[in-house]
Amino acid sequence: MLVTGWDINKNFWITNPKFLTVKTFKDFYDGDKSKDKKESSDKMWGTALIVDYDSIYISMRYEDRIEFLTPQYGIQDDQLCDAYNYLQKDSEKRHMDIWSKKLDQLSTLLDSTILDVSNAEDITKLMLQLDKLLELKDKIERRASKADNAINRGGGKSSLMEDGLI
Repeated sequence: MLVTGWDINKNFWITNPKFLTVKTFKDFYDGDKSKDKKESSDKMWGTALIVDYDSIYISMRYEDRIEFLTPQYGIQDDQLCDAYNYLQKDSEKRHMDIWSKKLDQLSTLLDSTILDVSNAEDITKLMLQLDKLLELKDKIERRASKADNAINRGGGKSSLMEDGLI
């Protein structure tokens, strides 16, 4: 969404210089003393892969993305992730993230709870509620997607192709 091209073999800062207009990223960049700013570039690629909505890893749980990408890109800086998210999220996406996080927590709770006679009824109710919540989440995602598609950056009139009419 924010990244221009996903060639992680290139320097993040050269590929995406617009990030240097944000103080958090500029300070991070300025503090990097490595050759060609490679350390901060790698960490920014990791940040983008973890939080950007266009990342190939975005469908994974947030915690799983962190665990999966940390060995290659280093420990992620919450301040960088927060700043990145602030730039990309509108109210619909913030709402969606809350839903996703809570549903992931419910799924983790279900997965970690051992089923036995004493809790079978409660677990079954929770599973049914979770299914209803997932349906509602899908509905919210579709609404957010429609809203996202309706945004025409720059205020111009959208073309027939952009509107999906041809």
